[in-house]
Amino acid sequence: MSNFRKQIINVFGLMIFVAFFAYGGLVGASEKQEVGVTKNKIVVGMTSDFTGPASIIGNGLSQAIKLVFSKVNDEGGIYGRKLELITMDDHFSVPRTVANYQKMVRGKQVMLLAGVCGSINTMALSKLLKEDGVPLIGPVALATVIGDPPKRYIFPILTTWKNQAMVLVDYVMNDLKPKGKVVFGVIGEDGETLRDGAAGIRQQVEKYGILPEEVVVQGYDRYASDLSGPVLKFKRAGVTHGLIVSTAKAAAAILMEMQKIQWDPYVFGLDISAERITLKLAGTAATYGKKYKVAKVKIDELGDVDGAKEYRALIAKYNPDLEPSPSGMHGLAVGKIIVEGLKRAGKNPTREKFVDALETFDKFDTGAVSPLTYGPGRRAGSDGAYILEAKEGSNWNVLTGWRFPK
Repeated sequence: MSNFRKQIINVFGLMIFVAFFAYGGLVGASEKQEVGVTKNKIVVGMTSDFTGPASIIGNGLSQAIKLVFSKVNDEGGIYGRKLELITMDDHFSVPRTVANYQKMVRGKQVMLLAGVCGSINTMALSKLLKEDGVPLIGPVALATVIGDPPKRYIFPILTTWKNQAMVLVDYVMNDLKPKGKVVFGVIGEDGETLRDGAAGIRQQVEKYGILPEEVVVQGYDRYASDLSGPVLKFKRAGVTHGLIVSTAKAAAAILMEMQKIQWDPYVFGLDISAERITLKLAGTAATYGKKYKVAKVKIDELGDVDGAKEYRALIAKYNPDLEPSPSGMHGLAVGKIIVEGLKRAGKNPTREKFVDALETFDKFDTGAVSPLTYGPGRRAGSDGAYILEAKEGSNWNVLTGWRFPK
């Protein structure tokens, strides 16, 4: 064989060798899996409060997500991949939330995050989520700023404080049909919740011919132990329909102060105090006068509806020692959203495919919160609430079905 022919053969062979590995590299690149996704599992991360002041929320939420994942895994997973939730305790501390994010996300452990606790904690991650392209599903954060303006990688699911307040105004004006002069007021701890509640009241009363500037706003310091002063100022302002934007303990204290001074306006609360513990702490003050009413955004975990029954059935099967909780209903919704989003993202999910999949949700019903709708320009998720009224025995009467701001 001539040297020329040998050279041709060698060059041809080299071309085949290069083409083979180039093709293999392309195939490998096309099949490269997302961070947190392997052949057998998909890993979801959760940084939340598990031992601090909001631990009841973090624990209830994570336990319910695990219930949903257990059921899906028993049924074969998502396209054969099992779901795994890993958790890290941030003790409700913003620096710890960020540090945990760094370990889970930039440490390349998880595909996505779920259930960060707190509006401030969530916003602290907002820039990082955008930089890394990591979805966060169902933060325990009801401030309007979480979803408005919309942020591509953050998917709130709970109706904002502002929308809850708007629903309550509509309930007052259309269901209670007050006669005479109506004076709306908002009382609560100085901060985002008070501002959001006041914004919702002011925006909605204008639709009924009431001037926004006539809405009374009474704040107090978060560390205040005596609320008699703020309540008395609220009364002196002539409030006829008052909104309490406080947690269970503070809401109960306000109700007891109102009973103490024998003042009984219509008084309402947001979902933050729509708990049985509020009624237990308030005692007879909860049913004093016109009875305490609240806007609730999660289905009652002990109720006789499908979502609550499903939640309790999951507990009975996978974690019988677990007590049903409001946070558990939130976790049920988060788990179902993640599962449905991954299904719609296809057999080779990526973070971007997952986000695109969630944007196809149109009134998606988790059975735990009002139906969810997302889109490229929408991240509010649900915007409905229903009204409860305190009754004897530290329990609630359901007054309405889902209501949405008019």
